[in-house]
Amino acid sequence: MTVRKNMRIRLLLLPLLLVAVGCASHQRTEPAAPIASSTITPLLQRQFRAGSVSNRAAEWLYRCINGNWDWNQFGGGPNDAPANPVLRYGIEQAARKILEPYGVPKSMQFVDKRSYVSNEGHGRTAYRYRVGFEHGYLMYIFAVDADGNAGGVLISTKALSFTFWR
Repeated sequence: MTVRKNMRIRLLLLPLLLVAVGCASHQRTEPAAPIASSTITPLLQRQFRAGSVSNRAAEWLYRCINGNWDWNQFGGGPNDAPANPVLRYGIEQAARKILEPYGVPKSMQFVDKRSYVSNEGHGRTAYRYRVGFEHGYLMYIFAVDADGNAGGVLISTKALSFTFWR
């Protein structure tokens, strides 16, 4: 009876394994081509004092535009950032896809900030900016947690929104 049961389980798991391997082989793993020049970060960051939250927010806007997130800035805990590289790539590309049609950012104006405690218990302050691009404006929120880690980003247009929170 046990041998039959083990055989049934193996027969059920084999198709799932094949599907998982097939899906993984179809994932794009090549790096994303930057849609903005490397001069954007200094352009936006020059508006703000080095080391300030706004300076860091400008850095993260550039990271979202180019899909090159520094996942270590979200902290080292198991729930702070996804460990799966396929999931990370998907998150990076979702942010990039929303920003791509806007072109190169030209300005970033601080609007307001709000402090709160996240559902996970992180003390967090969210800084909201109005970002001007070649082809329009959007709202961008960059959050910093009380421990100094990046808390997350929100990119919002009239039609779409992207969010990632630690």
